[in-house]
Amino acid sequence: ILLEKLAIIGGSTNASGGAIMGVDSPLNADDVDDTKDWADFIYERDEKHENVSYDKILYVARVSGENIQWLMGYGYDPVLGYGGNSPVMWSHRPNDGTGNQLAHGGWKVINALNDAFIAGGGRLMTETPATELLLDENGAVVGVLAESADTVYTIHAKGGVILACGGFDNNAEMIEAYAPESAGLFNIGANAGDDGDAISLAEPAGAEIISTGYLMPAWTTLHMCE
Repeated sequence: ILLEKLAIIGGSTNASGGAIMGVDSPLNADDVDDTKDWADFIYERDEKHENVSYDKILYVARVSGENIQWLMGYGYDPVLGYGGNSPVMWSHRPNDGTGNQLAHGGWKVINALNDAFIAGGGRLMTETPATELLLDENGAVVGVLAESADTVYTIHAKGGVILACGGFDNNAEMIEAYAPESAGLFNIGANAGDDGDAISLAEPAGAEIISTGYLMPAWTTLHMCE
């Protein structure tokens, strides 16, 4: 079951350019291991910011090709090209239907995954936000309460609950608490759903909230919740 509080799915990714950077994917695999080159490029591009971990970038680079291959297995149809000021063709963007890169194709990534989800028996419930995490006697998350315009749902999860709703660009109080360095700034990555649902749901359940102190000034804003 996929719960979406808005009428459309995909959040910031749906409105993004849809570029996915990667090395050794089915489209650019060769005999040259440029994993470190890609990691070095990203690290230098981000000016070695104090909150940028080179080890994490290197890990992302190592699994990037595998991730793109996984996406392609679920209907993602990318075209290889340049992007993000990269000197090498590491950018994978959705096909515009003519074999060229689609400039603003984040929605095609989301649609491909949603089609695979529905085909696999998934149920999509839009305009039905989760309102509370359900806990068992040991404090483990075992489901959610959710609410549409006219129905309250109690949903029990067999395999766990995933919160993919951590952006809080539209929540001034959370920005002050978790990203004070970005307080008062206009964030171009915000979408209508970015008001901190994951934090509002997880914190009462005992989660520790970890943040860099900044909002990410791009199409997607990612924050980790444990």
